[in-house]
Amino acid sequence: TYALFESREYLFFLFTVPMMLVAISYYHQFFSILQNNKMEQIECEKERFKALASVGIKRVFEYNIKDDIFMTARSSEGKYGQESYVKDFKKAVKQYRYVLYDDWDLFDGFINDCINGVPIIEINMRLRDKNGDYKWYLIRGKMINNEKKLSLKMIGTMENIDEIKRMEIRQTDENMRDPLTKLYKRSYAKQLIQEFLKKQSCS
Repeated sequence: TYALFESREYLFFLFTVPMMLVAISYYHQFFSILQNNKMEQIECEKERFKALASVGIKRVFEYNIKDDIFMTARSSEGKYGQESYVKDFKKAVKQYRYVLYDDWDLFDGFINDCINGVPIIEINMRLRDKNGDYKWYLIRGKMINNEKKLSLKMIGTMENIDEIKRMEIRQTDENMRDPLTKLYKRSYAKQLIQEFLKKQSCS
């Protein structure tokens, strides 16, 4: 019996068989991963989108550049739920006035940045809420590329900054007025006139 335990055949059996079993197990797992890889890729973007909504952010968005589809979602107490789904986004925004007319140039810049694959976007725009009122939103987005490094979609957050923005505007307006007459300072008045004439010529 002692000789059997000391034999080369037994030692080979003792160490090799478990390694073979482990190898077979990993082999099976590897092919299972390959088979499920396509499904995981499909679910990947969904999970990425849900992840943003589950970390306390109130509203997130996803813009599919190729299909021109814009989707927003809202999170409440860690729960994820779709809020809106807009097809033909570039056309719908102006047709239904989702963005204030004065900010259309900003919206066009946002779309161009998405199309051109700008990696990080941050912009302030006035968007129409469910009550039909326009509110200032801070929009931050990150570009998601496909395996060929082509721009696939922009995904990010939308934060209501209306109160902060209006306070800043009031402060700026006060700074641009003469403290005695309350009229705009000459340089600022000239700037306002030039901006007005520019908008009129473009409309």
